[in-house]
Amino acid sequence: MEKQLAGIYVQEEEAIQAIKELINNGYDANDISVLAKENTTVEHVVSHTDVEELSPISEEAYGLIGGFLSGISNGFIVPGLLIPGIGPIMAAGPFVSMFKGNSIKDLKDTFLSYEIPESEVSRYLKHLQSGHIIVLVEKN
Repeated sequence: MEKQLAGIYVQEEEAIQAIKELINNGYDANDISVLAKENTTVEHVVSHTDVEELSPISEEAYGLIGGFLSGISNGFIVPGLLIPGIGPIMAAGPFVSMFKGNSIKDLKDTFLSYEIPESEVSRYLKHLQSGHIIVLVEKN
């Protein structure tokens, strides 16, 4: 399965429109992940796009992340991926089950699995810190 960055967005409506375009172009909403610093941002995007978390998260990862699962739009969101040096990150979609650990290295490794060049990962993390929304996608 090919994984890739779909885009970085400043406003929720931009992310929502981009996700809707991905779905209209044949991507499955279950293969799209949304990351942001604010829970309300991720909730809003998820509620308008049907992005959801379908994969169970392991108890080990659940404990390391230090969050809790709450149902949103027939799926899950994992609030507060607390990453030292980055802070809390909210996520929905397959990214949640892919993230294993609780360090900046673990987060970078997960981004790298999306075929994001290593030279770009730090820039994307800065976008998250700045409050931008990151949309990632998987394609069969």
